[in-house]
Amino acid sequence: MEKMLYCLLEIRGYPSCYLFACADDKEQYIHLLVRYKNRLPAELYAYLVLDNRALILIGAAEERTISEYMRRVSLSYSRYFRKRYAMSAKTLFKKRYQKTFFSEKDLPRTVKYLHDSPRRMRLVKPEQTYPYSSEGEYEKLQPLIDAMKIRRMMKYAQPRKMMHPKMPSRDLYRVSEEAPLLKAGDSGRNSNNKARDEAVKNQIRAVMNRCASKKDMAKDLYRIGVRYDLSLRELAKLSGVSRSTLSRWFRKLKEC
Repeated sequence: MEKMLYCLLEIRGYPSCYLFACADDKEQYIHLLVRYKNRLPAELYAYLVLDNRALILIGAAEERTISEYMRRVSLSYSRYFRKRYAMSAKTLFKKRYQKTFFSEKDLPRTVKYLHDSPRRMRLVKPEQTYPYSSEGEYEKLQPLIDAMKIRRMMKYAQPRKMMHPKMPSRDLYRVSEEAPLLKAGDSGRNSNNKARDEAVKNQIRAVMNRCASKKDMAKDLYRIGVRYDLSLRELAKLSGVSRSTLSRWFRKLKEC
């Protein structure tokens, strides 16, 4: 039996451009993780997809298999993202993914830490499951990921507070200090760009149709504004929501 390498992979986006701005983006990334796991001799044990960061726990016999897996996933997601948002940026990722290798005995605790992270960050209630992590797969009879091995090992794993210092913090879902709330009168770049305005309108239209709560709508509109460097005036004009309403939503978002 070949000796396996167990690796935690982490990718990050730029503070001004969220990698996974909405539910559809997160679901597409998870779909790619499963697709390329089935096409390569690799095992996917767990994942956690946040707004601007993703963590993937994977196993393979060779390190080059892990590198090829991430290359395919990143390339496919970049194509999807540019096509959906009509962006021409050369790269979506802040830097190359980070790798942290583990021994087999640490796998259960690492998986548990990833699954518990959204509750520690208060993204969901203590009794709820975060929808964009692999925790739900561990409850299925036929999971899409390689959960059976970890299920057997979980019985003997002892909980501990921290696996390593690069795990996510609860600040990931807060409004970034590097991207302050937009103010009225700020000038946005490329304000006369019709293609950009059309792309923004399409995204806003999708947000309006998809979001059931004002909080989710405010969060998505804020990310669109940051991504395209829009002023509050421009965002109000394109969305049809008044500036006073947007200001109130964003202030509440900042306080969360």
